[in-house]
Amino acid sequence: MSDLKKSEILGYHSFAEDSNWNGSYENFLERTTSGKSSRYLIFLLDIIKFKNGKLLDFAAGTCWTSYIFAEKNFDVTALEMNPSDLCGLGIFRKYRNKMPFKAILGDCENSPLKEGVFDVVFCHQALHHATDLDRMVSEMARCAKKGGFVIAGGEHIRPFYSSDEAFRKKHPAVAFGANEHAYPYYRYRSAFRSAGITKVKVIPRGFECDFETISQKPVRALIKCILKIPIIGEGIVRSALLYFSGAGTEITIYGYKS
Repeated sequence: MSDLKKSEILGYHSFAEDSNWNGSYENFLERTTSGKSSRYLIFLLDIIKFKNGKLLDFAAGTCWTSYIFAEKNFDVTALEMNPSDLCGLGIFRKYRNKMPFKAILGDCENSPLKEGVFDVVFCHQALHHATDLDRMVSEMARCAKKGGFVIAGGEHIRPFYSSDEAFRKKHPAVAFGANEHAYPYYRYRSAFRSAGITKVKVIPRGFECDFETISQKPVRALIKCILKIPIIGEGIVRSALLYFSGAGTEITIYGYKS
């Protein structure tokens, strides 16, 4: 395992300790309950066209999304490289008999899983932790069946005129050694296409739930005014969010394995 990945594992555990994260089963259930009711996760569930079948929760963290998908009748396998009992697979291991899914400790950039197994490969807030973005997306695609659905949500983007270094200086987890990054949205799109994923679609955060995830009320109001402009309003807002919004803004990106 590379030094960067070791730093990510140790760094995020240290960040979780410093942030007083709770690794109890009760807290895990609270996280799944709040997740199930979030408009963003409801949106993600809605755009996944498969409603059952084999689902890989890729870089699953504490596996709270794995739990939700298992409750939705998917046959879920979680893959995560961090064994931490605060922010990784340690929570699954402690409460294995209460978890309705399988989980594997493994490197997401060199997956131990067989090729072409899963109907859905799902990744949440994890691609921006990759040491090699193209490699990680390629592994997602490799694990999917032909025609399978590959989706990543909550991925950090930054404006084309900004830099990854500037983003990293502001992210609180980086000081602990976490491998946080932000890319222009088209960098993710390029990685998806290079991995053989077709019909790739990118959705800026906000479009999925009437912009309620944008906390600044004046910005929300301005967006909704611009959207009323016939023909070009939606294009203006989409371009603004993709090209000019602040570093750390998120996207959802998805497509189908060719």
